[in-house]
Amino acid sequence: MRPIDDPSYQDNPHLNAWLDAARADFTALAEQAGGSWDFSPDSLPRLEHLVLGRYATWEEQNEDRRGPFLRAVGWYVGEVLVRHHGAVWVWPPDTPCPSPDRSCPAVTYPYDHLTDREAEAVAASEEDGESLLPTVDPHHIVGTLYRANSHLSVALEHFEDWRDDLTPWMPPKS
Repeated sequence: MRPIDDPSYQDNPHLNAWLDAARADFTALAEQAGGSWDFSPDSLPRLEHLVLGRYATWEEQNEDRRGPFLRAVGWYVGEVLVRHHGAVWVWPPDTPCPSPDRSCPAVTYPYDHLTDREAEAVAASEEDGESLLPTVDPHHIVGTLYRANSHLSVALEHFEDWRDDLTPWMPPKS
């Protein structure tokens, strides 16, 4: 099991404070932007439009990565994964959030939601040095918008069809 699967990574004061601030930031952003925000994958292009309308370059966006606008955007992207793919927010319990290295918690598929066979396959993949459970840093995904043909929906791709990659490690059915 990965360290981030420890329950303390999913519920700690640093993570909870960031989530509360980001939720409030998004409430303000939603009021300013208007319209309905339903946390559906179909709402991500609208969010992209807001980001690209605010920052002309990745460098501009990167300078503001700890600001309330991008905290709100990262939170919304993460919440789409939480609400539609069963992801959970994670952050090390002993590290202030944001940290000098990272501006946003990650979302991941939790180990405890796996079937027994999936858990065995993930454990086997981890023994080979790779974890096949999807993990995404929403701010990283937002930052990729400045690459050609990149979209926020790329975050969804990490959580769709990941089980197909487990096949080589799956134990035989009993």
